[in-house]
Amino acid sequence: MLLLGHIDKGYRPTEGDYTLCDGRVVGPFESARARDLFGRWFDNKADRLFAALDVYEGTVIGDDYHLLRSDEWSLETHPFRDINDVWLEGDNGQVVFEMDHGFSVVDPRRIVLVDGPEIRERTRTLRPASAPPAQFDIERAAQLTFASGSEHHGEIVVFDTGLKHGFVVGWRPDSRHLKGIVGISRHDHWRTAKQAAERARREYVPLAAQRKNRPYDNQREALYMWEHSFPSDYQQFSDISEAQELAARICADLGITPPNVELGRATLITRSYYKAGHVVLNRSMLDNHTLIHEVAHHVVTRLRFPKEGGHGPVFAGTLLALMTEYMGADRETAIDNARERGIVVNLDVETRLEQVIERRRQNLTAPLSPKI
Repeated sequence: MLLLGHIDKGYRPTEGDYTLCDGRVVGPFESARARDLFGRWFDNKADRLFAALDVYEGTVIGDDYHLLRSDEWSLETHPFRDINDVWLEGDNGQVVFEMDHGFSVVDPRRIVLVDGPEIRERTRTLRPASAPPAQFDIERAAQLTFASGSEHHGEIVVFDTGLKHGFVVGWRPDSRHLKGIVGISRHDHWRTAKQAAERARREYVPLAAQRKNRPYDNQREALYMWEHSFPSDYQQFSDISEAQELAARICADLGITPPNVELGRATLITRSYYKAGHVVLNRSMLDNHTLIHEVAHHVVTRLRFPKEGGHGPVFAGTLLALMTEYMGADRETAIDNARERGIVVNLDVETRLEQVIERRRQNLTAPLSPKI
């Protein structure tokens, strides 16, 4: 329940609001019954009702105060003596105060009932709300303090970015994204950031993603499971140079330029990826399986196969050929598992790649046609 404004200052109450005898407007109420009961109990106490900000910034003193809950007319009581400290930072309009049992967050507009109020001159002022960055990247020093799936899509996160931005609430499509996170709000205190994140989970609706001129990647997650379902020779690399050597050997066998293979930043906390001629490996995924998966993306791009989803049949065929050749994968089991799981594998692509590798090893030139 909040002090929303004053009719003398242009505020226009709605059906869910209540106008006090002095012209201040209180609301919103969840029902007409709650609104009428509030008026019956508290209209004659209007001179004892203040905004929470007035109490915290020292314009009103009294023996104790009561915060009125928004869903009914009952009270919750917090004596002034229980407050140990008050955070008057620019927490997007929120006030944080510390009590014996922990921190509490209160909207400055929330109604406070003060017994025996005495008015005194304001001594402190809450700083203005601070705007979030429109987009932000995760730096090495940033810490993920909250992450939860949005009720729409993607996930809402809170990062402690340190002194530069404080606690930033943002939205990102999924946990792999550490750059270009959409900023929602910025806070100086963890409690207000978490409250804002919980609210954003329900209320924040991301802008519709810009359509890209490529088919939907409809077998991506199933393919991740499939490629681990059949036997192969898994090997952990001792350092990035071994991954670079394997990528170079694969591309030399196919007659294409190898990608740049590098370790991701320490903040790359989830998966490895391929983008525009670069294979970036997560530091905990330095192995031949991950490297071959990302190099398969490079092969599909360099050989200009027909456009389809990033993990579609052409990619599945390419990956199978490379895993069979360079990891000793059990091809027959892989094909059987693909049928059982509904994974579509372009076996023509797989066969052509095997032929090219064999011919180049025999010093025969056999350029691969991109038309499959």
